[in-house]
Amino acid sequence: MTHNPRTGIQTITALEYKPKNGRIINKTGENSYSFQTKTAFEIINITGQVQLKNTSNLFSIANFPSGIYFIKFENQIKRIIKY
Repeated sequence: MTHNPRTGIQTITALEYKPKNGRIINKTGENSYSFQTKTAFEIINITGQVQLKNTSNLFSIANFPSGIYFIKFENQIKRIIKY
């Protein structure tokens, strides 16, 4: 995980990211991720449009165009980059 001190946004780069509140995001494939438990989240593109809003423990950005996305959950925002 990398942290941008200017924006305060963290990028998920490792296989597992565990924030302070204990919620874990696992990168399960090239464009797929999972939470440890069912979680309400939104995936937002760089222009602020909500691309996916769901409550689940699994999600994928495989069908999204390449770009930068933000996942918003439990008062947190994390960045995901799709190549």
